[in-house]
Amino acid sequence: MTASRRLFALLALLLTAGPASAAGKFPKPMSYARPVGEAFVFVQLGDPAEEAKHGTSEQRRKFAELRAKYTAPGLYRVGDAPELVWGMPAAEYVPYDLGFVTADGNNLVRVEGDFWQTESFVGGIRPTAAAMQKLLDAPALSFYDKGQLTKRYVLSEFIDDTDVLKHTPEHLIWFAGGYLNESNGRFRMDTQSPMRFVFDARTGELVEKSGVGLANPFLHRILLACGAMMLAIFLGWLAFVWKRRVPDGVRLARGE
Repeated sequence: MTASRRLFALLALLLTAGPASAAGKFPKPMSYARPVGEAFVFVQLGDPAEEAKHGTSEQRRKFAELRAKYTAPGLYRVGDAPELVWGMPAAEYVPYDLGFVTADGNNLVRVEGDFWQTESFVGGIRPTAAAMQKLLDAPALSFYDKGQLTKRYVLSEFIDDTDVLKHTPEHLIWFAGGYLNESNGRFRMDTQSPMRFVFDARTGELVEKSGVGLANPFLHRILLACGAMMLAIFLGWLAFVWKRRVPDGVRLARGE
């Protein structure tokens, strides 16, 4: 994508989305307020200098209003006068698409790192061995209870083979998606390896690890089941065709 097309896409996004929905899409920290259930709103405050550069005057006004209404990052109780329930250190910026807050407002799951700043521009020079090791030793996933860190994992705990990952000159593109299941309190995270990890969202405890796609340990069973089903369908089709081709007189003679 050319620089002019990237600029056009950025401006289009700014014109069609407010701070809340736009925040995770920009390769810079942007302020946003995201509803959490019906009682709370999760707020992150971005870089004022970056916010002043982007979008129309209306967009910049909305950023300024959000920063005036919420003076610190964290979880607020909904109301005319926002009440801070728990806060996050200012340096702990959580991009819109990489933070997951439970509906009761107690727990936050945060995908760590700043890979989101370059993930749309993969390729180029691969990080050096020293830079690669630094990335593997860096935090990758954190769990918070009322704003207090309870559990943190580093990237090497999720990635065994860096050669299978896409990369930029600065980052490994390892995260494939996350989902917070409110019904059972589990957080599911997929990596680009591809592997799937399931955690207790309240404690950060790892409760399940499995492969997805070709890495799925049950793949051979799935393929066998699919093969058996396809064979049964094929044999049924052959029987149907055979019966249609045999003359009626022959079938009567056979007692069919």
